[in-house]
Amino acid sequence: MDEKMTYSEAQSELEAILNAIEHEEPELDELLRLVNRAGELITWCKAKLRHSEEDLEKILKKFDQES
Repeated sequence: MDEKMTYSEAQSELEAILNAIEHEEPELDELLRLVNRAGELITWCKAKLRHSEEDLEKILKKFDQES
């Protein structure tokens, strides 16, 4: 997975994949590739959200300690 990818870029790619599956009726091999890529993106997005939540909790704890 591209480490420089943003959450928005991943979300846009997922939307494009969903659109392709719904409207373009891809052949089986292409469908499998798209579903695999969607799985990779979903896993990446979940990790990104989890990491962001941890970062936010650290920041909030720091503010609580300072006040």
